[in-house]
Amino acid sequence: MTYLTDRDLVLRFQEARPGRTLIAIEDVALPVTVLRVLVAAQEDKDLPLLEEFLLRGINAGLSSVEEVAALLGLAKTQLDSAMVNQLTVGNLGYHSATGKVGLTAQGKQTTLTLRAISPIDLELPASFDRTLWRVTEYRERDLITKSQARERAMHILPASRYEHVETSHLRLQDLEHLVQVEKRGHRHLQLLAILRASVVKHRYLPAKMLLFADDFQSVPEVAWVVDGEESPIHARVFEKLATDRLSRLRVLHNEVPTQGEVEAIVGASSSSRYEQLEPTDQQALVRASLTGTDRRVSILTGRISAGVVDQAAVALLEANLRRGARVTIAYYDLDGISSDEDAVYRLEQLQNRHSGFRFVKLERTSPHVLVADQRTLHTRMELLSFKSHPSATYHASHGRMYDNAEHANEAHEHVSLAAKSSG
Repeated sequence: MTYLTDRDLVLRFQEARPGRTLIAIEDVALPVTVLRVLVAAQEDKDLPLLEEFLLRGINAGLSSVEEVAALLGLAKTQLDSAMVNQLTVGNLGYHSATGKVGLTAQGKQTTLTLRAISPIDLELPASFDRTLWRVTEYRERDLITKSQARERAMHILPASRYEHVETSHLRLQDLEHLVQVEKRGHRHLQLLAILRASVVKHRYLPAKMLLFADDFQSVPEVAWVVDGEESPIHARVFEKLATDRLSRLRVLHNEVPTQGEVEAIVGASSSSRYEQLEPTDQQALVRASLTGTDRRVSILTGRISAGVVDQAAVALLEANLRRGARVTIAYYDLDGISSDEDAVYRLEQLQNRHSGFRFVKLERTSPHVLVADQRTLHTRMELLSFKSHPSATYHASHGRMYDNAEHANEAHEHVSLAAKSSG
């Protein structure tokens, strides 16, 4: 599978919808059934050498196995199996009245190509996308279990039908990619019929859902990226299958945080120079701060999501703590929407292992702020739950990013005091 990080997707698709901005990327899981499919096929391959000599000799005018054997300097018995094989496949005809052998019409064609066509039964591994309800080219090694999808806080898509996958649901043309020459060790195979299909296991394919927004509408446009490529067919199917989920998607067009909101955190020491960051740039800054090498990181925000604070992010954060970094995360839950228990547990365990990490739940709300060394981001976006938010609400507003040491020191101190007051 072609794996693209969120940053790869931003670089590739940020200009994909003119007039719209890419504001969020969600991890999704497509339901897939792994099958073993028994097919009838015919194999086109080189003729064995003795059978080739036999056909060539008879085509040149020889009329018996003895004559061909004498020409080659072989014993007749060495050509007997070649003779039987060619009679069986219909390339030779035996004339009992004369005791002679001759080429059939098929045999004459085979003599020109020197290729043998043999019927075979072949078992093929296949991945059946239960959203599209057809066999696809997904590789089994790219699939994950349902528990793995849940651990990564993925949105699990529904199947398009709630029934077992049967042999009658498979189409022969959808299996053709499984017998391409480069995949079968240079064997040339042609599929003739599907004989039987059996279910091996149920798995999920990781994919991405991209959300685009303009400056006015409250409903985002959704695009799908499957196996590294945009998939309009998945977008169409999702629109039919998940109308309830689509109807809940909302975009908030909040303005950039005001100067007053900034000064509420850093006071009069606020720098007058800042850069506006788009939503995906803010998300990238959060990830870089959690998983990078900044010496001091302070985050004050609402709700912790397992889609952001996953096992990989915590492992990289711990590596930075081992290098001596100091990290403070102060968070609060809002509007009855609790943080993901798994994400909170990971951070609580991390705090138990490292004195340089402080993790605190606040009793009251506060403006969202991220400080990484001397960079400070003020935003309306929930910094640690921009993925997998149960409200299905996304922010399309810009954030203010300051690159100023004095400004950052005040922001670090603000987060530290907030953590101490609740700790």
